[in-house]
Amino acid sequence: MSAYREGSRLPGAWLKLLGGSDRFAILRDRCTGCLYGPIAGIHRFWAECDGSLAGGGMDSQPIHQVKEHHVHQRHFDRLVMLSDGVFAIAMTLSAVELKPTASAGESLIQIWALPLGVYFLSFFLVGGVWARHRRTLAHLHRVDGPVTIATLLLLSLVALLPVFVRQTLTDENGAHVNGMLIYAVSLMAIYLSLCIGWGYAAFIGRLAPGVPKARAWSWLLEDSFVVIIFGALAVYSLHMNVLAVALTLIGITLRAMSIRLEKAAKKLD
Repeated sequence: MSAYREGSRLPGAWLKLLGGSDRFAILRDRCTGCLYGPIAGIHRFWAECDGSLAGGGMDSQPIHQVKEHHVHQRHFDRLVMLSDGVFAIAMTLSAVELKPTASAGESLIQIWALPLGVYFLSFFLVGGVWARHRRTLAHLHRVDGPVTIATLLLLSLVALLPVFVRQTLTDENGAHVNGMLIYAVSLMAIYLSLCIGWGYAAFIGRLAPGVPKARAWSWLLEDSFVVIIFGALAVYSLHMNVLAVALTLIGITLRAMSIRLEKAAKKLD
């Protein structure tokens, strides 16, 4: 048959073989659908490539501005990590400095008594500084430049503590007074830097709004008490006994005021 049936482009013999025009139409539609999917996908891919290249690259993403509280949190986290690292290294190096020298006739206890005593004293004193510094940072809602500078000052003094420990342990030939003086002054400076940092954060920068005024003053006087006590120890090593007693009395007074303020703050909680 040479004529074409209506709606088809195949000869009649082929239509008979395929089972009629209806079946041919179904087969045609299926074949067209099978080809349309991949072709349409390729077309969309090239369209997306053209759009991406026109917009600056396939990996280009819209730039989102970092929110302010995220910036403050990142500054805070970096300061905490630096502080913990310096404190950990200072505590470890204090143990490395333990190199006792044995003399004839000395027992093991006599050899290790002073080095271990100074080491454990230094460890717990530095641990106390770390606890107070942690308390300060825990109550800050953000950190700024002065707080960062005060913290760096504190960390620089803490990092030098192993040197002061070695100086104290290696004093010989009547130089024990110099070792005690250096040790006392170094710890006084460390706690003084704590006072500076907390005093600014609580009363000048107002970075700890959640801490009541009574408690803020209590913590400041508590750290000031430690500063005064080590100052008294320093002047005592210089044989200024009257000044040492006067400083001790001042320190005790500050500590008593700190306790009273802390009790007042607890009543407000």
